[in-house]
Amino acid sequence: YRNKDENLPEISSEDTERMKREIEQLKTSAKVFQPTKCHSCTNPIDLPAVHFLCGHSYHQACLEVAESETECPLCVEKNREVLDLIRAQEQTTGLHEDFHTELERKKTDRSEE
Repeated sequence: YRNKDENLPEISSEDTERMKREIEQLKTSAKVFQPTKCHSCTNPIDLPAVHFLCGHSYHQACLEVAESETECPLCVEKNREVLDLIRAQEQTTGLHEDFHTELERKKTDRSEE
C-alpha cells in the first residue's frame, strides 16, 4: 500500500503478511517472556514487572512514570502511526463505496427517465 499522506508510514504487503502471521500465532500459542533487563532503567528485571506483546518489559514502577501504563513506551509512537494509517484506509474505503453507490443510483435514475 502506498499512502498519499506523507506523515503516515508505508506498510508493504510483506509487513501486512508478517503482522497477520503474528496475530494468528498469538491466537493459537502462548508467548514466553524471558527478559533480563527493564527497557526503561536497564536494571535486571524483577517483580512486579509488566510485559508487552512487542517483547519489551518494564519494572512496574518504571512504567508508572511513563505517559501510559497500557502501551509500551518504546512502541507507542509507531503503533499510533499504524492505527492512523488503518483509520485513513477505512475512511478511504468508505468514500469509495459511497462514490460507487452514488454512481449506481445515478445510472438507475437515468434509465428510469
